[in-house]
Amino acid sequence: MSTDLKIVTGKARLSFTQNLFTPDDKGSYSLLMLIPKTDTDTVNKIKASIEAYKTNPKAVNIWGSKFLASFKTPLRDGDTERDTEKNPEYKGHYFVNVDTYTRPGVVNAQMQEIIDPSEVYNGCYGRITMVPA
Repeated sequence: MSTDLKIVTGKARLSFTQNLFTPDDKGSYSLLMLIPKTDTDTVNKIKASIEAYKTNPKAVNIWGSKFLASFKTPLRDGDTERDTEKNPEYKGHYFVNVDTYTRPGVVNAQMQEIIDPSEVYNGCYGRITMVPA
């Protein structure tokens, strides 16, 4: 995929991190990230990447025109799509589910690989580099 699709987020809250180091039964590594609505830079990067992905020749070849008509954005609104009384962490945030079948690299602020899964847990903060695919 094109490098114009690559996104490096601002600081986001991580959740559902249990499959970040170990894949689920389908072989997928994943997490959910909560992005504050005030982080307009990250939100705009994600929206721009989504728009670029819709017209990317490789994406159109894989998904076809049906994909373009039925595409649902991965950037979702925590205030309207989640019960913020039961899950107050979603209030004032967008959320994105991120997954891959390739083991992601996980590094600390000094860019050293994190190998201990207990260092990345639900509720901690981090930056994510991702490419829609």
